[in-house]
Amino acid sequence: MTWDSPESRELISLALREDIGPGDITTAATIPSDRLAQGRFYARDEVILAGIELLPIIYELHGGVDDLVLFSKSGDKVSRDYAVAKVKGNARTLLECERVSLNFLQRLSGVASLARKYVDAVEGTKCKVLDTRKTTPGLRRLEKLAAAAGGVTNHRVGLFDAVLIKNNHITAAGGVQNAIDRVSKAHLPPETPVEIEIRTREELDEALAAGAWHVLLDNLTPKQAAAEIQYIAERAKVELSGNITLDTSGTALKTLKVNGAFLGGSLDIKGNVGTIQSAGSFGTLGDTLTVNGNLGKLLIGGDLRSNVHVTGNLNTLQVAASIVDGGVENGVVVDVGNALGSLIVGNDIQPGVKIQAKTIKKQQIGGQNLGEIVLA
Repeated sequence: MTWDSPESRELISLALREDIGPGDITTAATIPSDRLAQGRFYARDEVILAGIELLPIIYELHGGVDDLVLFSKSGDKVSRDYAVAKVKGNARTLLECERVSLNFLQRLSGVASLARKYVDAVEGTKCKVLDTRKTTPGLRRLEKLAAAAGGVTNHRVGLFDAVLIKNNHITAAGGVQNAIDRVSKAHLPPETPVEIEIRTREELDEALAAGAWHVLLDNLTPKQAAAEIQYIAERAKVELSGNITLDTSGTALKTLKVNGAFLGGSLDIKGNVGTIQSAGSFGTLGDTLTVNGNLGKLLIGGDLRSNVHVTGNLNTLQVAASIVDGGVENGVVVDVGNALGSLIVGNDIQPGVKIQAKTIKKQQIGGQNLGEIVLA
């Protein structure tokens, strides 16, 4: 999708006709027809800009201007009082296009700015934020472009570009299996996305058995969502909808469970986390797991090879094998900004490892502690 499209032009033309009608009687009465003017568009707050690419189209459809310069593009984060564009031309044209221009910019930048807040809330996780079809009638493509400018991943545009089997489809088709079977026989293009909404654990089992690879779970609490994601265990892509707010979006996937070893990549998670669990070893040398908040449990089934930084409390750090000396300067560092409740290590804390927290309530080390534990 692009900002300049037949749909956008049709919508802009409608907006201009709606506002100007047969003519701007105030401007015509007060401004000479040959008067030139210039103006700038300023951000009145810090925003994620969206829709600025519509300005050239707005002026073009109302007679044009002498000069228009865009200083920013959609997706840019601009500060308060920053000039995002300047325009020069006939004064009547500038005045008559002003409100329509601002309406598009304000509406779309608002969508982009809120979208960015949700994207930031899940930063550091594998979660993507999707948009929906719950858009202002007539503005869907523009609002989806604005959501994308805020960092959101576009979901289906309409009923024509993806299959989403919802509750009513399942009921009308006679059940999950029947609905999935009928879709598979519908001769859709092979690249057509297909997902199915699940209401119960029984429907989930039926969908997975039928080969569903993308399931939608609706109206779950963060705790319920975490339980279902663990039950699905990567057998299908999981989408969550309903009851997702800025307060819950950062916690809906806060139980991070790795069925094997997590052997690469730093993680940076904003907000409190319940449990991070790896069935095998965690991290590689030089990686850092950062939790900007409190972490309930960090449970490692093998060695801990990654640096760990928790800005708040860490209730339990449990490592089945060893906390490994990385062979790099200072080795692995476990840095807890406040209290570390329980430190449980099955084997050794190797030389070069440094663990620091304000307090450590319990220490249980099965092998040798050859590292450094600092209370500060």
